Amino acid sequence: MINIVIFGIGETYANRRNFFRENSDRVRIVAFLDNNTGVQGKEMDGIMIYSPEDIKKLCYDGIVILSKKFGQEMAEQLSASGIEQDVIWNFYTLKLNALKGKRTLHCGNKAICKSNRKKILVISTEMGFNGGTMVAVYAALALQNMGYEVMIAAPCICEKLLEEIKALGLNITIWDCLPYIFQEDEEWIRYYDIVIVNVFQMMNCAFEISKIRPVLWWIHEDRSVWKSFYQDTQKEFHEINTLEWMDRLEVLGVSEIAKEAFNYFYPSVIERILPFGIPDRFENENTGKPEFAHNKIVFAVTAGFSIYKGQSVLVEAVKKLSIQEKEAIEIWFIGPSGQNKQELEDICTEKDNMKFLGLLSHEEIIGILPQIDVLVCPSLIETMSMSTIEGMMFEKLCIATDMTGIAEYIDDGKNGFVVKANDSNKLAECMSWIINNRRKWEPIRKEARKTFENEFILERFGQRLEEELNNCQEKFYENTINVSSTIS
Repeated sequence: MINIVIFGIGETYANRRNFFRENSDRVRIVAFLDNNTGVQGKEMDGIMIYSPEDIKKLCYDGIVILSKKFGQEMAEQLSASGIEQDVIWNFYTLKLNALKGKRTLHCGNKAICKSNRKKILVISTEMGFNGGTMVAVYAALALQNMGYEVMIAAPCICEKLLEEIKALGLNITIWDCLPYIFQEDEEWIRYYDIVIVNVFQMMNCAFEISKIRPVLWWIHEDRSVWKSFYQDTQKEFHEINTLEWMDRLEVLGVSEIAKEAFNYFYPSVIERILPFGIPDRFENENTGKPEFAHNKIVFAVTAGFSIYKGQSVLVEAVKKLSIQEKEAIEIWFIGPSGQNKQELEDICTEKDNMKFLGLLSHEEIIGILPQIDVLVCPSLIETMSMSTIEGMMFEKLCIATDMTGIAEYIDDGKNGFVVKANDSNKLAECMSWIINNRRKWEPIRKEARKTFENEFILERFGQRLEEELNNCQEKFYENTINVSSTIS
């Protein structure tokens, strides 16, 4: 048991409250510190709040600073009070000290399937209903369908997604201290023949594991300023932010946009791309609403609310439509709430035609896809687009911007539509054509389905992934000596 004092009781602590509840057998909060005199002497969560000046009266193993904005100043304040640097922790240092060796296994409906084929570990960051998470799940599913023994590992996961993963028959280990790897973890890792490390943020996993096992590092991030994944990760792991160690593993981008982003920081490392695939959920041609049996054409965006996801561009495009065109459509916004959602609602003048469905699970989104006519991906930049691929799977009309990875697979007007990013005029023109040309939809929809079958069906993804894993393994053993064999 580690005894800690938490400095800061604001939003950062509130966001971590579940962590402390779930790990109460490992971490005990003995006191809070806060500079606000109005809360000093009071209790929160049954624990006393003290002034930082009272710190020497308390017994603890570490002081955990929980503040994004004032963390540096708070650390300096403690140091000025004579507190040793090695007991001033941030949240990640706490995880390092408290969660070392903690892993919790959740078995899918198929339980753990041992086979004579290779054993694959798929490591991802925190798992929720987002594209980066779902492609890791589908990679595991594709490999398991091919007879491999597969385990997913992540530091945490939302409960709904955990249930969906288990229902797919997949197994997942919640490995709390990720992306940190310790010597105690090596024996467990060595059980697997190859490790897939998903997303750039897991850089430390790619670095540490590539010393002992072949690693395929799969990159999904773009380098737009709104995503600080590159900057934050490079800062956190500055000691390994080099090119040299990357020679011993395979690094692949999910698209050309992801490849170019990584190579901007690490020139010429990524040579190839590995697009993902998804399970085919389209059962037959009659799935969904009968053609033209409904009054409204439903356009939908499935993404978290963000300026770079382009929902506001879609709203501006709707404003440019004629009155008759506006009356013919509904716009569905599906995704978690955020500050941008309120801003979006404020600028919506066609409120009767706008529906905010909120955050849905992946299964819930699949369930309502048949009711949607047009999937819109108005992102200012996006390395791929899971929602567009799912739209193609269901023979939907799909609109994507020229700054999305999926645009590489769309022949404008043939199997979907590509518009200029952040251009509401071009998006409005495209929407207008769709509204006024219903009788021309069918061949475009059929070609979208063909594109899905040729490029993104799960079996095709599995074949590409298997080939890259073989390349990864060959490269590792050509350049590495004295590596112990797999534990059977």
